[in-house]
Amino acid sequence: MITFVFALCCACSEPTAAPVAAADPTLDRAEVQGVIGKLKQAIEERYSYRDRLGLDWPALFAEATPGLEAAKTKDELVQGLAKLLAHAQDPHLALAVDGKHVQTDTRQVQWNFALTQIKAKVTDLQTPGRCLSVGTVGAYAYALVNGLDKGRCDGLPADWDRAWAGLAAAPGLLVDLRGNQGGDEIKAQHIAGYVVDAPVAYARSETRDAQAEGGFGPPQTRVVQPRTPEQRHTKPVVVLSGPLVMSSAESFLLMLRAGGATIVGGRSRGASGNPQPIELGLGITALVPSWRARLVDGSLLEGKGVAPDVEVPVTSEQVAAGDPVLDAAVAELDRRVGGGDG
Repeated sequence: MITFVFALCCACSEPTAAPVAAADPTLDRAEVQGVIGKLKQAIEERYSYRDRLGLDWPALFAEATPGLEAAKTKDELVQGLAKLLAHAQDPHLALAVDGKHVQTDTRQVQWNFALTQIKAKVTDLQTPGRCLSVGTVGAYAYALVNGLDKGRCDGLPADWDRAWAGLAAAPGLLVDLRGNQGGDEIKAQHIAGYVVDAPVAYARSETRDAQAEGGFGPPQTRVVQPRTPEQRHTKPVVVLSGPLVMSSAESFLLMLRAGGATIVGGRSRGASGNPQPIELGLGITALVPSWRARLVDGSLLEGKGVAPDVEVPVTSEQVAAGDPVLDAAVAELDRRVGGGDG
């Protein structure tokens, strides 16, 4: 039996009420003011994308503060804080309340795939691990990497290693990341190491430092290292992407492209912030992005995403009836294999 597990953020579904615990008794006004003050300081001093949209954060806090201070329960307070942070349109700017995640960016995202269509088109689909499914599409190997999460996907590097001989034997490889919303970038580097033949830069970043000139530390270049020469994959690779792909999965796209892969589908989400926890009080933690992610050319990733090499626009009706992105990816592999592009 094939089981798919996707860890999709709340931003990619219908907006729902924040999953907060039952209401507490009336809050102490001084404690609420402390929470608001700490969040305001965190946005000012530690939020890496504070200025991305040109928002007037002091004005936004001033407007929201009366309502926040009037909150009679923690639930009301958290709802108000989430509404305030929603102005940032940032999937990584979130709250954690008594161990539960509260998403602030509830914009809907259009899927460019359906699991039912994948299962219909991929032959001999097997799931060697919670975050990896493999099979074949025609003559080509297919690998669905549906997460990089710490914990849930900790078996992924070893699962990939065990599946690699079968994947490498085919004349071309399809890597499907369309439902992957990131997690541990080290896992992605392990897999991408199979398709690069030398250390290669794939992304840059700079970490927020309020004390540094310009407000950021020196830029850092992120590099993926190759596996052994015997493990080097020289056959064509096509990667399937789309608007659900975000965070470390976008870095994964860039790593595979640096190794010569072609990206087919839609533009990725454009969200990579390396969020850090900041305790606000009352059991509320702010998850605040700490870096600005960039492509190797220096352009900002946030809000823009990774553009595909072969764009495949789709409608919800097309997704329900078939998988145009997978069909286009197979056609691209046909072109590359037939043309000797490997």
